[in-house]
Amino acid sequence: MKNTVQNLLLVAFICVFGATQANAQACTPNALYRDSTVGVYPSPVTATNPNGGITRAACIGKPYSFVFTVKISDTIVVQGQRVPLDSLTMATTGAVSGMPTGLTYACNPGNCVFKKNTTGCVIIQGTPAANNTVKSYPLTISGKAFSSAISLFFPNGYPADFPGALFPGEYNLKLLPTNDPGCVSATNDLTEVSNFAAFPNPTNGKTIITIESTVRGNFEFSLSNLMGQRLETRMLNVQVGTNAFEFDVSRLPNGIYMYALTKGSRVVSNKLIVNH
Repeated sequence: MKNTVQNLLLVAFICVFGATQANAQACTPNALYRDSTVGVYPSPVTATNPNGGITRAACIGKPYSFVFTVKISDTIVVQGQRVPLDSLTMATTGAVSGMPTGLTYACNPGNCVFKKNTTGCVIIQGTPAANNTVKSYPLTISGKAFSSAISLFFPNGYPADFPGALFPGEYNLKLLPTNDPGCVSATNDLTEVSNFAAFPNPTNGKTIITIESTVRGNFEFSLSNLMGQRLETRMLNVQVGTNAFEFDVSRLPNGIYMYALTKGSRVVSNKLIVNH
């Protein structure tokens, strides 16, 4: 009887620990934003940040993922006054509104409670269903800021939406039809890689290529012009989590280029703007 109880407790512990680990690994914060101020990154699209927002379109019937990095400080502005911040929280369901049917989200930490002076992330993932309308979907991430300094007036937390009054702008997720040229090659996507991005972009010199990966290994990185001519190819040793590689484009003339990450026949690509 004693052994049975011990075994049941062991199984329960493994299940709880496994669930906790799975939730904790839902996404990895982008180290590019470790020195940024409080907020959600990439920042929303605004007139002064035209290259922000959700930079990867989704395709009907194709797997999709996009990671937001959440940076929390120890203060927040509430009704014009800066007050100490204890935590920023999201509901584990229903906090990201406006998503196409088939997409969900998860947090790291798994309970979606981001404590002060920490960095976490939220991943949007899934496969958009065929009954979705092809259009641009404005998304809102709804959170609550908790502070002991204002708990008497806001016992259920102070609303902190992204975008919102504190963080203006737009998060628009573009949904494309399956046969769109941008989706035809989606079956060859590197699904292990997300948030394949360059910062700054546009750039006049050096840029940082960031790669979120769920696997480790050697990936081929290439840079091409819009005619498809490869200008540079190199191998990158990618690790699990966030990777950052510096890339010098100061020698290139102004224009739009394509940078890509390849493994076998699968590829993920994006645009880089050089503007000296």
